[in-house]
Amino acid sequence: MTVYDHIRSNNIKTAILVAAFPLIFIALVFLFTWCVVPATQALNTAISVAVPTVIACAIWLCISWAFGDSMMLNAANATEIHDDNAQHREIFRAVENVAMAAGLPTPRVYIIDDASMNAFATGRSPRDASVALTRGIIEKLSPLELQGVIAHEMAHIGNRDIRLDMLLITGVGVTVFAADVIGRTIMHGGVRNDNDNKNGGAAVLVM
Repeated sequence: MTVYDHIRSNNIKTAILVAAFPLIFIALVFLFTWCVVPATQALNTAISVAVPTVIACAIWLCISWAFGDSMMLNAANATEIHDDNAQHREIFRAVENVAMAAGLPTPRVYIIDDASMNAFATGRSPRDASVALTRGIIEKLSPLELQGVIAHEMAHIGNRDIRLDMLLITGVGVTVFAADVIGRTIMHGGVRNDNDNKNGGAAVLVM
């Protein structure tokens, strides 16, 4: 499989992911509501929230596309470094050299003050990608080993894996948050089984 096949595959996966999240959320609404009301009313509730869910997912997509990389880096407490930073100059140049060898633009480089050994790449495309390395992986690996880690992250950038991962991570976060809100709403607010109001569950969920 060539790099272009990888890119094409990741583009397809991204499209499937974007389409799947609204369906997953609507299914969650149905399942949570079904726990406390008859299936017919739960289905009516799921149908009634379908349009707002699609709108919310469109907003999520826009936010993730525009700010997903920043959200991930901020969550990791990552600090950007530059070539003029004497303390981390070798790290920046190592990333720069690997990027040049791969024929990719030099990504922004971040350091995470964490003793664990970890690294990740994020961004929408190679033009605005970022690579983050923990203090632990910088200190514990040899320069050659660290180059291997950086090359691995650059491969993710070149194959457009970073876009898929960014949307997936932020999407999972939004889905977990939404599921928690729905669960708490049902537990504390309650969904009344009112035969005169088939959409009663929808009102509770929207609130």
